[in-house]
Amino acid sequence: MKEKVSLDYLLLTLVEMGMVAQNQVDSATAAAKVDEKGVVDWLVGQKLLTEWQVAQARAAHFGAEVIEDDKVVVARNWRKRLPRSVGARFFKEHQVVPIQINSAGGRGVCRVAMNDLSDLDTIDLLNHLIRMNIVVLVASRPAIRSALAKMRDRAGR
Repeated sequence: MKEKVSLDYLLLTLVEMGMVAQNQVDSATAAAKVDEKGVVDWLVGQKLLTEWQVAQARAAHFGAEVIEDDKVVVARNWRKRLPRSVGARFFKEHQVVPIQINSAGGRGVCRVAMNDLSDLDTIDLLNHLIRMNIVVLVASRPAIRSALAKMRDRAGR
């Protein structure tokens, strides 16, 4: 049920921002059911939307900052600054990229990039594990996958 609610707010935001027309959403809804895909994924697959536009709409809905794809880079100091319980496996599993960590001044701040700000469970878990203030930026799914792949490649060296 969470998926349906998420799609409704996202589709409404995409229409309000003029990134897709309501008639395209209506057509995509029917086509996505036939293809057994989500409506947003169907629109992206048909190149009627880009992942970047979807990220912008998510950010707009939540009043969050969107981070450009080329800026989604794993913080170099993440292994030194974060507890061992938060390893590369955690970030891959939850699709979160640590992009900046500043532990100075009390509790510290960890800026992370993720695609779905409605995933409050992941944000709460990360907050509990690292005990830092978390600032979440919205990034496209391909940018997150690319940054996490580079994190994995660096860890393999």
